[in-house]
Amino acid sequence: DDSEIDVAALFPDLEEALAVAAPKPASKTAGAAEKAKPKQVTMVEPKRSQNICIMLAQFGRKPFSDIVKAVNELDVDAIGLSGVTALLDFVPEESERAMIDEFIANGGQMDLLGKAEKYVISVSEVPMLKQ
Repeated sequence: DDSEIDVAALFPDLEEALAVAAPKPASKTAGAAEKAKPKQVTMVEPKRSQNICIMLAQFGRKPFSDIVKAVNELDVDAIGLSGVTALLDFVPEESERAMIDEFIANGGQMDLLGKAEKYVISVSEVPMLKQ
């Protein structure tokens, strides 16, 4: 039949251009890089963790050790009255500290802990903070 057109003859590279490329296997170095980067460990309830991080933003980049020192020395000027109030609103729970202590006792690394977890550890060292 003359009415049929041989598309393959007109466009010889068409099949190759439209062919789906086979997926390339992932390189071993890419997989090793993903495994080498450890994930951050979070144990504080997510909503509370977020609120703690928001509260900590008011202290800027002040290290936890400076915050704890100001609380221990009752230095309101160093953290401000609103900072004191915020710290009182987010006093670490005993259960949070217990989970983090268990993680560390089982060989967990401190540097893997999230910001809220590090806050819990630091501020838990303040004696009689809840009172």
